[in-house]
Amino acid sequence: MSANNNCGFLGRLGRDAETRWTTNEKQITNFSIAVDVGWGRNKKTMWVNVGAWGSWVDKVAAYLKKGTQVYVVGEIELREYEKGGVTKQSLQLTIQPGGLSLTSGTQQDRQQSGAQGFRDKKPEQKQLSNNDFKDDDIPF
Repeated sequence: MSANNNCGFLGRLGRDAETRWTTNEKQITNFSIAVDVGWGRNKKTMWVNVGAWGSWVDKVAAYLKKGTQVYVVGEIELREYEKGGVTKQSLQLTIQPGGLSLTSGTQQDRQQSGAQGFRDKKPEQKQLSNNDFKDDDIPF
């Protein structure tokens, strides 16, 4: 995998993972994830096709079901294909061992599992006065 071409995506599986074997008996597991881009009225869904070569993905394939949230890191490639006489493009991410993490989906899930979620409000900040500084504290 190229160190200059690594991308990470957090999204939900759009379909169950499918495993196939090539004519050389190499295993490949494919799935697609929906990644939300933007927010509010500008929110869009980008689909990323993910492929994992080798039997290492067998250990988690049973969990790769439609709707499962995953974080994937791998090498990205823009592929072109033709459909109905129209040239289209798709993103293909190839992941290696260690490039796949199953995640808990919501802030509530993270808090229940003991992981720290996002704060609902800013931490309180102390207001400083001129008396809190001495001339020796100023570096210039």
